[in-house]
Amino acid sequence: MAPMPEEKTHSGLSAAWQGLEDEFVPLPVAATVTYFHVTDALRQVSSEEDLVRERSAALSLANLAIRRGDLRAAMTTLKEARLAFGRRS
Repeated sequence: MAPMPEEKTHSGLSAAWQGLEDEFVPLPVAATVTYFHVTDALRQVSSEEDLVRERSAALSLANLAIRRGDLRAAMTTLKEARLAFGRRS
């Protein structure tokens, strides 16, 4: 995982910055997207208090990012693993 690059103001770097913005997803956003993508709707947080607790844990990831392609691959892998090895009753 890469740290988010510092924003540059030089006009020559703005295209490169935009390319990075398009490629990388901040980890708090990635964690939230992954949670809702992988977790069954019936098991997702049901109260605002639970959601705040989940978001508080993600705040420590604020300066990190993940590539969109890697995020998609991770979500697919997690979903497949949950289906294959899901909770045992």
